[in-house]
Amino acid sequence: MTEKILQRTLIKQLEYLQAMGRLVFIRVNSGVVFSEYKGARHMIRMASPGTSDLILFGPDGRVVFLELKGDKGRQSPAQKAFQASVERLKYRYVLAKDHATAWAAIEWAMCGH
Repeated sequence: MTEKILQRTLIKQLEYLQAMGRLVFIRVNSGVVFSEYKGARHMIRMASPGTSDLILFGPDGRVVFLELKGDKGRQSPAQKAFQASVERLKYRYVLAKDHATAWAAIEWAMCGH
């Protein structure tokens, strides 16, 4: 499965769960976007490089940083550094290459198991 398909599928499910009040999620965009306004070019920096694709907030303070990859995807050095920072603070970070792994992280965020 590609990362794009995995992300698209999960975001639809997360939108439903959020509408039902089960959790709150944020899709994180990292990188840089260039825009022109009134003839001037502007650089807009999104989230820091390496930030996880999704952040899930569940009941009772449960937080999951969820990084999605396709079957052959690998973390960049910036993503590994971000993971280490998250785990150093005792938050949960999940690298998911399939729906089952991602869904287990979502269930933990909602229910704690």
